[in-house]
Amino acid sequence: MGESSAPPLDYATARTDARVLYTREKDHATVVIRRPERRAKAASDAVGEILGHASEGVLYLVIGGAFVAVMKPIWLLAIIPGFVAICLAIYMLSWLFNFRLAKPIIIELTPTELILANLDNRAGKQRFIREGLYAIYCVSYSGNIFIRRRGQEMVEFLATPDAAESKRIAEFLRDAAGLLAYAADQVAPGKPTAPQQRVVT
Repeated sequence: MGESSAPPLDYATARTDARVLYTREKDHATVVIRRPERRAKAASDAVGEILGHASEGVLYLVIGGAFVAVMKPIWLLAIIPGFVAICLAIYMLSWLFNFRLAKPIIIELTPTELILANLDNRAGKQRFIREGLYAIYCVSYSGNIFIRRRGQEMVEFLATPDAAESKRIAEFLRDAAGLLAYAADQVAPGKPTAPQQRVVT
């Protein structure tokens, strides 16, 4: 009788409240990070960014609003709802535009590749060849995960704002890749160090 494989990971449905799901089957490891709040944050940031760029105009608007409040207070009944409507329109447009952020971040480690999908700042998939991979670690002060490969540019990304969870993700991927712990706390992100790799005898 053949060896039964583990059940496949369900990426699409929400039958579990787990924020981070880890699966590992032989030489394939997957991490799924559910952060649906990313979409609302992106929409809020869009409103704040536009208001920030228009800060000088907002100042004039406040001054003008104060003048109208003294001279024609009835006009405020139109100005205030109009301003709120503009902010809501920006929020809703950004909400629709960033629909992908409601989907999970997926990190896959295969025998030949490391795949990052649906990161905060990049849509689609990023593929990195595993050849030369010697370190996967999380820097505690930022929560970012770093991936180092010999002769290749360093890869840095944010999986979750939770630094403790980011560390667990890095440890899981490192173990799946057969690497030893990397002394990240003693090395600046841009400074190389001697690679460490687990040797299986």
